[in-house]
Amino acid sequence: MSPPYKLPDYLQHLQSLGLPHEYDETLAQQLRLQASVKSGGIIFISGTDCMVYAPWIADGMSMATRLLVHIESSAALPFAYQDLKMLFDQDIRIAAHIQNTDSFMQDLSQYQFDLMLLSDPAALERSPALVERIPDRGVAVLLHAQAKDFEKMSSRFFVASAGADHGALFMSHVSDHKKASRRGGRSGRSGLKRER
Repeated sequence: MSPPYKLPDYLQHLQSLGLPHEYDETLAQQLRLQASVKSGGIIFISGTDCMVYAPWIADGMSMATRLLVHIESSAALPFAYQDLKMLFDQDIRIAAHIQNTDSFMQDLSQYQFDLMLLSDPAALERSPALVERIPDRGVAVLLHAQAKDFEKMSSRFFVASAGADHGALFMSHVSDHKKASRRGGRSGRSGLKRER
């Protein structure tokens, strides 16, 4: 698949704002694919390192999908809110926010996120609570994730992919009763009994 047609201009704008503009193309393609199957859902990205993936996500989104872009307000930002909005060329599907992570998440406490991409340190610290707000078959991606981040995640998630180069974790939410039936199905088919 080819990159989003506005990507070169977007990357140049990121660079002019002093924001990271290098990306992992495999991860970008995966995010676009995930966005394409979340029609009508809400996608949440947090952190300046995530910004480079926004056009890929938007390229996969339907008109009914919404993308929330969050930047921690306490960070030493080299740009203003208007600069952030201009990045998205007045795309009505995208809402950009520069706000304290705690207050922002409190404002959105009633929402669930079908796809989540986190790189902001404050958001990563809250990732165990944040990923609990992903519905069944939703996906969370943690940039710069380390082995210890696996241990923080709820047992209701499993790792679908882990990219060593970009340190991303993909986790797809599966409810407890679905996991139980899936495990039972496997043991039933194999004829094995589960030891207790």
